[in-house]
Amino acid sequence: MSKSEKSIGVSFRIPFSDHASLSKDAEARNVALSDVLRDRLKASQREIEMDDALRQLEQRMLRKVFILTCAINGLDSEEAKLANERYKALMRSGDA
Repeated sequence: MSKSEKSIGVSFRIPFSDHASLSKDAEARNVALSDVLRDRLKASQREIEMDDALRQLEQRMLRKVFILTCAINGLDSEEAKLANERYKALMRSGDA
């Protein structure tokens, strides 16, 4: 956090064991507990962003594999549409 960036104090309760673990980490790194909490929050945010990016990548890859599979099997646009509908139905039912 830069010195010019405004900040706000936040208070919340955590289990004693979590506090002890965070405090131990802060002490080992020779930083304040708030620094450890900020680092953990940023890491969590990066993980959420990475998960979202991976989901989007997976969707793009699935689409490309589907298109390639349709082309290899010589499906016309109507057959590909029907195959796509069947695939979606399988995904919804959990049978895939």
